[in-house]
Amino acid sequence: MLTNAPTTQMLTNAPTTQLLTNPPTTQMNTVAVTTAFGGGGGAVIGSVLNVGSGAGANAGGGLTGTGTSSDPKYVCWESYFLARQRVNIETAYTNGAHEIYLKSHPQYGFLNYLANQDCYVSVRVWNGGWGGRSLKMEVLDGHLQGSSFLSIRENGHFSPGYTQSLTGRTYIQPVRQFYEDKDTITFRFKSGGSPGDLGQGFLIKVTEI
Repeated sequence: MLTNAPTTQMLTNAPTTQLLTNPPTTQMNTVAVTTAFGGGGGAVIGSVLNVGSGAGANAGGGLTGTGTSSDPKYVCWESYFLARQRVNIETAYTNGAHEIYLKSHPQYGFLNYLANQDCYVSVRVWNGGWGGRSLKMEVLDGHLQGSSFLSIRENGHFSPGYTQSLTGRTYIQPVRQFYEDKDTITFRFKSGGSPGDLGQGFLIKVTEI
């Protein structure tokens, strides 16, 4: 659900999620991204229309990138089911900070994303056992072209795809006690198959708050 309010509201009493737009501007970390984004088990990252953009290599389960602001992680599972598996799900915890940075494709910041990517990513809180927490997703920088889209799972369904400028979009997922494996942030990135569908991609930060 999109709103025009400039503030992000945290929900504490119900698992209902909200998708908000136009929050206060978040500055993108300026350190160059140099590490490739790993693929998912059996997933096809995409075909190469933009020459030199990764040869579609698939490392399995996000084996490249550490998830920090200077080394964001690429994760690409071929289905929602695989992304949600305990061994595949990401956690909002990197180097002692309750956050993780994710990117759209291996060469984000240098080359456009690949054609025909279809990637699912799921993120949960680091540990469980108490309530009153939420996950916050922020698109720090992002732009998709043509039919390419980013879709967020909310209330049991994937939202309509968002395209064009994504920078500044935020999403809050309340996390209930003992539902840490269910109250996750999950998104799907699908790129189109023609040159007109290729663009910059995105950098996303997910934080436990």
